[in-house]
Amino acid sequence: MSPAFRIASGSFVLARLDGMDTLCLKAERSGRDYTNHYLIILEPPADRDAMRLVYIDPDHDLSVIADKAFAFEPIAAEGPGVGDAFATPQGPHLKVMDEAKAQKHFAYVDMQNGLIRPRMERHAQTVLRWTVTSSLSA
Repeated sequence: MSPAFRIASGSFVLARLDGMDTLCLKAERSGRDYTNHYLIILEPPADRDAMRLVYIDPDHDLSVIADKAFAFEPIAAEGPGVGDAFATPQGPHLKVMDEAKAQKHFAYVDMQNGLIRPRMERHAQTVLRWTVTSSLSA
């Protein structure tokens, strides 16, 4: 286990949340003088309509899970909803609810590097169904 600040954003991690080991994606939002650390709960199967950034203390212990990857499949949809991934010229992004105290309602997480980006939905090309797979089985 390592503190969150030592783990790269975009990593699949196992976090102890509410007494349960939970598979998450580690995400980060950088400010001028600080970096906030977040988790996005992936498993046990989350209610995708309620997916949100979960703020964690930089010292929160996490375990990196190296054998996981995202798999994507295009789907027909008007636009991405909360919990949906979507393709952009910069790669796939995940639309989630931002923190309750945030000025914006939604956050967009780059699924390749875990960085939180503003207003990526305007670059959406295709909505994607995503699953977490074992990268060793590919």
